[in-house]
Amino acid sequence: MTAGAAAAMLFATSYTFWSQSIIAEVYALDVLFVALTLLLALRWAERPTIGRLAALFAVYAIGFGNHLSMILL
Repeated sequence: MTAGAAAAMLFATSYTFWSQSIIAEVYALDVLFVALTLLLALRWAERPTIGRLAALFAVYAIGFGNHLSMILL
């Protein structure tokens, strides 16, 4: 319990923690697009239709526009 309280106090008073907390990054949105792309790929593999494939490619293209790490997917 003491270690948890000490860690909380260190985070609460840390300059680096608070300076990084207000910077907008694209990683959260990228994770959303990766998860959505994988979900659509699984649904397309389950029952392949042109509509599901188009939705998969549309989400992948939007995600690729957000962050280039989508090319690894």
